This record gives sequence, C-alpha cells and structure tokens, in this order.
Amino acid sequence: TADICGTVSVAVTVDPSGGSFTIDSGTTSYNAATQFTWVAGATHIITLTPPANFVFSQWSDGTTANPYTYLVTPSSGTLKASYMAVLEQLTASASPANAGTVTPNPTATNNQYADGTPVTLTASANAGYIFQNWTVDSVSNSTYPLQITMNGPHTVTANFVSCNNTATVTNAADSTTETDPTTLRGALAL
Repeated sequence: TADICGTVSVAVTVDPSGGSFTIDSGTTSYNAATQFTWVAGATHIITLTPPANFVFSQWSDGTTANPYTYLVTPSSGTLKASYMAVLEQLTASASPANAGTVTPNPTATNNQYADGTPVTLTASANAGYIFQNWTVDSVSNSTYPLQITMNGPHTVTANFVSCNNTATVTNAADSTTETDPTTLRGALAL
C-alpha cells in the first residue's frame, strides 16, 4: 500500500516456508515473511536461497529471475516466491524383461521422487526364473532388498536367471543327444 509520501509497504514471502532471502546484496538473511517499506519507483534486488531439496520456481508476478531486480510500484503489495521439490527419476526394469518385476516402496508418480527420498526395491521372479542380483547405475549389487537414496537419477535392473536346469549331452558311442533332465541324471550316474 502506498502512502502520500511515496512509500509502499511490500511483504516478501516464500511458499513452502524455509530457505532464506537477502535484499540488495545485504548481509541480513530473512527466513520468514517480512514486511518492507520502500519508495515507489525504487528497485531492490531480492536473492533467494531455496530450502533443501527444493528449487526456485517463480515469483507471484510470474517472474522467474533469481536474483530478481524488483521495481516498487504504488500498487505493490505482496511478493511471494514459490519453490518446487527437486524430483529424481528412478528407472527400474527386469532382465530379461519377461523374467520378473521390480517393485519400489514407496511408489511415486512416474517414478519421480523428491530428492533425498529413501526407496526400497524388491524383485519378483516369474515362473521359470530366479532373482540373481541388481545392476544399479551400471554397478552390480547383490543386496536384497535393495535400498537406495534418490540423490540423483538412478537406473536399476533386477537380473534374473532361468531355473530350467537342462543340459545337452551327446553320447560319443552312438551320437545320440539327450536334454531331458531325468534321463541325464540316470545317464550321469552310470
């Protein structure tokens, strides 16, 4: 609100709360909604420091600059900074693709998690397969269940192996080939 002397009351707030801001490169850091009395027509530089795991989105007037050179107008009132959570992508799959499934806990929309979220992954084998190990960002890992922290994008593959224990034996004497596990057990016992 402007008064007859040309000063304007401006409230600077943030949503969600947290983080801090400074005015005109000052040394005072504000970490809550603060009311300022500024001269209409003056400019002030507002510099934001978002809270942990958030990034600056925009000001209530639509501006996306940070630092923001704010022009005080007679109609100035409240200037609110909006933050958004940093989202990290989890890409989870099975190998071979038809061998099983990977289940993250907790689940997240589009497998995008707030930065810093701990996630536990379990693997379920389909018939004919057993879980072997994980590949996490190209590194083998045998921990089960797998626990990761979403501190960046992660690619996780549950590796499965076939549990169909068949072998092929060729009899040198008569050149016959055998693949039936029951017959092989008997033949190998001889």
